[in-house]
Amino acid sequence: MHKRVEEIQDFQKSYYVINSLRNSGNRTMALTLSDSTGSGFCTNSSLSWKLNLSPGEAITESYRIEAKRPGVGQVLPDAEARYSWDGMSYTVRSERPVVDVFGPLIEVKRSVSPTKVESGSVVAVLMELANTGNKKAVVFLQELVPEGTELISGSANESLMLSPNGTYFKEYQLLCTKPGIIRLPSTEISYRDVRGNEYHTSTRALEIEVGAEKAENLSDPTSTALNETGKVDALNGTGKADVEPEVKSKKYMAFLLLLIVVFLSAAISRYP
Repeated sequence: MHKRVEEIQDFQKSYYVINSLRNSGNRTMALTLSDSTGSGFCTNSSLSWKLNLSPGEAITESYRIEAKRPGVGQVLPDAEARYSWDGMSYTVRSERPVVDVFGPLIEVKRSVSPTKVESGSVVAVLMELANTGNKKAVVFLQELVPEGTELISGSANESLMLSPNGTYFKEYQLLCTKPGIIRLPSTEISYRDVRGNEYHTSTRALEIEVGAEKAENLSDPTSTALNETGKVDALNGTGKADVEPEVKSKKYMAFLLLLIVVFLSAAISRYP
């Protein structure tokens, strides 16, 4: 029994795995063939077969697999064929193919800070992109500015090149203009390798809770009020206009007039 697969693969493309069996004996065999993709690959096929092999007969069973991520030296498990003969059970195993998978893999994290604000406040949307694959990628970002916000800093759209193991950080700022729940929907990010193969990933949806803007406190003791003359006086601690400076001014003027009268009387008395 043998297990064959393409040894060099492109990421996000599917390839056939072929299991071949041959009955080199002189009697018909009833057997069960089972296989597995291991942890690094996936398939949509059922990997168990019931077979009957006549003497000298050969048969193949195939299915398609796809790698979960790029990587060199990924090992597929062996396939197993089990059968019984004269009350004894036997197991035959295939080779364990080694596969090299090439391609970029962009992983993205997106967050918003803060998540609870008042209307008229500014929030920052932060993005981190990392190429965890083994090929360069051209990445295309197209973020949507949600309703109830305005873009005031940075850019929501951008294209860039990321090398293997490269990272990129991005920030843009939104002004929240309306109270309510603002939702930043999940957005799809597309990227291509140098051969033009196209790939896709996506960000998770985020929410911002925007409250109504607080009104100013109009009962502040430091606020002002109009006095009887129409001028503005500072409010005292009781919330009433402070009239003490006006009273002091009137007393000073009366004293000044009295002092002038005394000086005039003294001057007149010197000249009979």
